[in-house]
Amino acid sequence: MRTKFLKYTIIIAVIIAACSESSAQAYTPKSDWNGLSIYVPQYTKHFVENPTYNVNGVFGSEGGNSGLALTYSANKMHYSAGYIKNSYGDWSKFATIGITIVENRKNQLSFNIGLADNYDASYEVQENREILEKNLPALITNNNVMPVALLTYKRELLSVYGAKVGLQVNVTPIYINTGLFVKL
Repeated sequence: MRTKFLKYTIIIAVIIAACSESSAQAYTPKSDWNGLSIYVPQYTKHFVENPTYNVNGVFGSEGGNSGLALTYSANKMHYSAGYIKNSYGDWSKFATIGITIVENRKNQLSFNIGLADNYDASYEVQENREILEKNLPALITNNNVMPVALLTYKRELLSVYGAKVGLQVNVTPIYINTGLFVKL
């Protein structure tokens, strides 16, 4: 399990470093990443396989390949909310708040934390429920809410009429999720 996690982490780190090196030549005005972004997830892969994950789609995504997220960014802070299909195939509403770690003209890396609802399937597993109830307030566990912590990497691929269009990769301790974003 740890070797898979380490392997994926190294691959993501190499991709981020390569992208950052290739586009680090220009100074970025602060306002480049400020404003509204729309994210549409396309694929999710978990570090550890589980038969309860909703495997679907052409590429066998393990949930997390449908939905919509809106992010408003200002002064290196990010406020996100959305409605996305979770790993178990159920629709979840979520909200996160984050802060930029590094950004330049073409790349942005941020850290985000928040909550997502409708994780009934995860709470049905006794081992999960015990861990969650031990570490989280009753208000969260009684409502089958899941805490969310993720690194979000955005890479602009092209600009269309002033809007950035690109790839977004979300890395959590449990999975990697990818999709497309449009920064208006």
